[in-house]
Amino acid sequence: MSDGVTTLAYDPARDRWRNLGLGTTALFYEEDQDVFVGTALGLVLVLEVEGSVLDFGGVPIPFEVQTQNLLSDASRQALCQYLYIDVEPAGQVLTPTLIIDGGTETPLATITGTGRRVVEYPLSVLAQRLGVRLAGSVSQRVELFGVELDIRP
Repeated sequence: MSDGVTTLAYDPARDRWRNLGLGTTALFYEEDQDVFVGTALGLVLVLEVEGSVLDFGGVPIPFEVQTQNLLSDASRQALCQYLYIDVEPAGQVLTPTLIIDGGTETPLATITGTGRRVVEYPLSVLAQRLGVRLAGSVSQRVELFGVELDIRP
């Protein structure tokens, strides 16, 4: 469904919604080829091409995931000593950002290369709430296996 600004796709097999990042003015399901077609940017596009690693017009796909905030005891701050990100970046450049107490955002060193590995960031940050965002513009399939914060009360 779309309002012309945002297009949402529903995956009933996984019971989840996804923002396609593009507003469409018309949507049509092509039954013979089992694809959804939409009009956007003055073009007729096949939406959600399975297995594709490029976005509309052959450009890299914006990639962004964010953890929920981890809460320490509400009466005091906790010490976050390390951040661990288990990822296969597939040669793409990913930027992790530490989100402190819901407002302060601290970008960390980028992650790139190939092969699955755990990237470790020493932090020493005092906070009550911590979250992590991982973002990039990707043209290969990136796999994120886990994000962990080592927090000491």
